[in-house]
Amino acid sequence: MNLYSTNPFTEFYVAISHLQKEGKFPSNYMDEIQDGTTKKYFAVPVPFVKSIHDAAVAYSSFHEEDKIEIEKLYKLPKLDTIMGLSDENGYLKGEIKEGIDYLLISKKNKKMIKRLYGFFDEDIIFPKLPKVYIYKTQKYVIKESIPIHLTITLHFIGINQTESIIERTKEVYKNITISKAIKNLQKEFQNDIKFINYEVKVMKNEEEEVENLENIVSTIIINSNELNKVNIQIIEKQTPMINSIYSYASNISSRYSGYYGIRNEEEPNGIKGVCGLHNLGNTCYMNSAIQCLIHTIPLVQFFQKEDWKKEININNPLGTSGKLVEQWYQLLIKYWSGYSTITPREFKYAIGEFAPQFSGYQQHDSQELVAYLIDGIHEDLNRVLKKPYIETPDYNNEPDNEWAIAEWNRYKQRNDSIITDLFAAQLKSKVICDVCHNINMRFDPYVFLSLAIPNKQNSVSIYVCDKKYQNTKTIKLNIKGKNIEEIIKESTKDICLNTNPNNFVIVQFGYEKKIERIIKDGKLEKDMEYGIIEKQDDESDFIVYDCLIKYASYKQYRIPVVFGKSINKEIVDEKLFELFKDTYKSKLNEWEPKINISNKKVHEEEEDNDDDDNEDDMNNNIKENQNNSILIFNNKKLENQHEEQKIEIDELKEKEEIKEKKWNFEFKEENENIIQCQSIDNGVFKYLYDRGMSYHYNQTDGDPVTLEECFETFEAEELMDENNKVYCSKCKEHQLSHKKVDLWSTNQILIIHLKRFGNSCGYSRDKITTFVDFPIESLDLTRFVKHYDPTTPPIYNLYGVTNHMGSLGGGHYVASARVGKDWYDFNDSSTSKIEGTKENIVSKNAYVLYYIRKDIDQQISINTEEFIKDENNEIQKEVIQERGNGLMKEI
Repeated sequence: MNLYSTNPFTEFYVAISHLQKEGKFPSNYMDEIQDGTTKKYFAVPVPFVKSIHDAAVAYSSFHEEDKIEIEKLYKLPKLDTIMGLSDENGYLKGEIKEGIDYLLISKKNKKMIKRLYGFFDEDIIFPKLPKVYIYKTQKYVIKESIPIHLTITLHFIGINQTESIIERTKEVYKNITISKAIKNLQKEFQNDIKFINYEVKVMKNEEEEVENLENIVSTIIINSNELNKVNIQIIEKQTPMINSIYSYASNISSRYSGYYGIRNEEEPNGIKGVCGLHNLGNTCYMNSAIQCLIHTIPLVQFFQKEDWKKEININNPLGTSGKLVEQWYQLLIKYWSGYSTITPREFKYAIGEFAPQFSGYQQHDSQELVAYLIDGIHEDLNRVLKKPYIETPDYNNEPDNEWAIAEWNRYKQRNDSIITDLFAAQLKSKVICDVCHNINMRFDPYVFLSLAIPNKQNSVSIYVCDKKYQNTKTIKLNIKGKNIEEIIKESTKDICLNTNPNNFVIVQFGYEKKIERIIKDGKLEKDMEYGIIEKQDDESDFIVYDCLIKYASYKQYRIPVVFGKSINKEIVDEKLFELFKDTYKSKLNEWEPKINISNKKVHEEEEDNDDDDNEDDMNNNIKENQNNSILIFNNKKLENQHEEQKIEIDELKEKEEIKEKKWNFEFKEENENIIQCQSIDNGVFKYLYDRGMSYHYNQTDGDPVTLEECFETFEAEELMDENNKVYCSKCKEHQLSHKKVDLWSTNQILIIHLKRFGNSCGYSRDKITTFVDFPIESLDLTRFVKHYDPTTPPIYNLYGVTNHMGSLGGGHYVASARVGKDWYDFNDSSTSKIEGTKENIVSKNAYVLYYIRKDIDQQISINTEEFIKDENNEIQKEVIQERGNGLMKEI
């Protein structure tokens, strides 16, 4: 899933600004690359470059904020159009030519294109582009698009002069520098070797060392006509740990290496409890669940006890013989021991072994993972060694308290663990048969709550624009309890300097987005579309011109404009033309780089030759063919220059003729305050997409709701219809009925799952993106919980949030959690302290909420801080002891 670190609209405009400028897109690598350096470029088809440039120019002609509506302005080329340049191995095809079939774009060019596509679809998978490495000197240019398979022999020489040899084969581009190749090799070797302190020597042969590692790889290849080989000496100051000897050391090295840009595991210096988890491949769902649950301090304190392992139930057929909880304990040890990042690989393997649905590296639901994890820990620590068979009697009108206690005792006879102590509570379920009115009562246990999000709809769609039509937006505004003046002020505050309601007119749109009426008083109606339009002048008496503008023969759009009543139609006609005339059209064909060949010496470039690996032959050929593609490109441009100039002159003449016309619009009066007007000519007006007019509600995105409203929906009585009949013990068959669920009790920890995903037509799962406002402190559930101890009321503080962005299949999970008194964001291996207010924690992405009862939270707050700071807690002792053995224990 592609997430922006800054405002996505800022990212969008940075991209289009870059892609529309000559010289930046496509960039000229002859000017970019410094002599003696190598740079990576990517091949894309020539038409694709033109289409992207045209799109950037078109987008830049106006200011927009709604990506859904911007997309309709100008369709980007389909990404499958750039796949035809690669062969079956993903390398650039040998038969295609630069400047004719493809152009080379820089890494920055590629990044901007990805940013443009990502703006419209943050989950898009941008295809891999064939790479071309270019090495430039004053005399020649080397281009390479197909790597070689390099055999590297590593000689590890320890401090005791012992030697071990490892041989590996890796794809390497010959014209990248040796130092760059070494860095790439180190990434791969980190999976096999735990480097501590070492120096690297690259050998030309057995005796001669390469002195300058900034030379390119081709200078050290021996026998280029045979298998390419390079000898590298790794001289260690400490004996390296080889994977074949220390299987677990291999895992450590891959986690805590330069590959990830973090410190060595043996030198923890992070904040305890602020620990990132490396993504193993679509495991953000697991990481976010762990990073919330692992901050459940009462659960952490349980594992601090020396005798916690005595509670492992190895004979429970519903458990994992203690293996899952042991993996959880080992993960918890490292997490709370001061490391800034760890890799939960063994824990992932354990999850996959015992819950095959989570094996592999597909995306899954974080809530489903945490539900399994809690249940798995419970069964592994169940104090009931042999579960008895319990038969549940029918309800016989017993008092609620008595029946609830009886049901809880039956549950506890089979379930008793630390999870039960902290999480488990009861729901009261009352079902009344509609036929015989028999009542069936159950008090069902739960360890987390799933709450539906109510769909409130008190909003209307409002299109807002300033008088210059340069700042426009479409909003959905909650109009409940608001008068006309409040609606105007709230709608216009972000785009207009003056938000005086007298400066604006509200219109209601009807069929085909035609202005239906002007709203002067009264209230706006739900499910209608409106426009708030800034007046062109200060007259109190006005006319709304409903303009139908023809952008092209196949496209037209409507836009309302407000003028004073005293302004005659001829002046209105001129002002409308000035507002909407096309001033950017001439830019649409200026996508090609302009090169002044008369003042620039044209260098010749090498044609790609995949069979020639000999450096001397390459150098001789390069000089004759240098920059051949640029000559082709510019010759083509020179041939068409006269024709382009003629077209530009014709366009200027056409515009002059248009200006000389008396009328640009035809006018037709509807009533005294609304006049219909329609443009006469096509193609003389810029594209202003009528974004407000075509807005449609997203049915999954209702008005903001509070968490309390979710609880109200949870406790609302439900009619069990034909599809959900309930068995009646009195009628002895399934009947229509009414069901009422209440929150009977809660426990120390309350996990709330917001049901954002639901079935749609039985096939896919749509996401509900409604903003749910939830408190960080003092969530008071006393009005909902039917049974509680007044000395420990059900009032809760938030300590963790699992957030989900994007769609279910292609989205991304992140977590926010409280560590001591501070809040931190956890985005896989990345962690950052949250500064600021509630808005940095409470968002519409919230998916699973973790609460702790306030009285427990106050009791453990001091212990929590001591646990974070205490170097001698039980978990820390075990880690210190393990480090003393030289390596972590194998799990």
